Amino acid sequence: MMALRGRGLVAVVVVLVLAWCAFEGVQGSQPSPLPLPRPPSKATQTGVFFPYICSKEITLSKIKVTQSERMYIQYVEYVAAIPHLTSFTLHYWFNLADTTNTSTMLNYEYEPSFPKNLLTVQLANEKGKQGQQQYWVMRLNGVLVSREAMHPPIRRGEWRHALHSWDAHTGVITHYIDGHLYKARTVYESKEWLIPAGGVAVSGQHHSAVTQGAGMDQGEGLNGWLTLLQLSSKPIGASPEDAALAKLAAQCPRKLRGT
Repeated sequence: MMALRGRGLVAVVVVLVLAWCAFEGVQGSQPSPLPLPRPPSKATQTGVFFPYICSKEITLSKIKVTQSERMYIQYVEYVAAIPHLTSFTLHYWFNLADTTNTSTMLNYEYEPSFPKNLLTVQLANEKGKQGQQQYWVMRLNGVLVSREAMHPPIRRGEWRHALHSWDAHTGVITHYIDGHLYKARTVYESKEWLIPAGGVAVSGQHHSAVTQGAGMDQGEGLNGWLTLLQLSSKPIGASPEDAALAKLAAQCPRKLRGT
């Protein structure tokens, strides 16, 4: 059975329901929890699986994370045996209550006390020449490998599905939004890289705030909902076959839907 623990000055209560991809909420005790939004029609509290890589998946969570970042940090830490990664696919559903922050979807570090962004995926909110702009940001082994402007931007209160993938054999990085290929690029520098095993993965916050921020949010805390997060050791590229697989990941078979 997968264990999960939360840390931070604001307690995070995690309830793990032993059902086939059934979920319950995780929310902080202070401040008042966010109201639970209506789930998306194609992703209620159920599972989404890749048809040919299920055996390779590292299920980090079978929970729903509800966070209300207000000054003090909230996050969840996954207890999972993550192997060496020469490729990965990360996918999840999310709903933001606040889009002014940078939302940390996943931050994986080998040594949490000295964050080096071994695997970090964020929806960053940055100020540019045309005002605030959202970017999908991916960092691997401490290197910024992808920074893609999000047009149109993610809005508050809407359920969206995101899928991010990297392949060390080709250097290809892909971002899929709601089952559609959004961006694909080849980062030759990342070819033959290895993300080390045995680290610690968190969602909802960056390790730097956890270990160096004295318990205060550094502007990278997720304020909203995150669910159905899964990490796979198999990549999804930009080919038509891979695109069809990513589209499938953004759907939820009727027989698996919850109530």
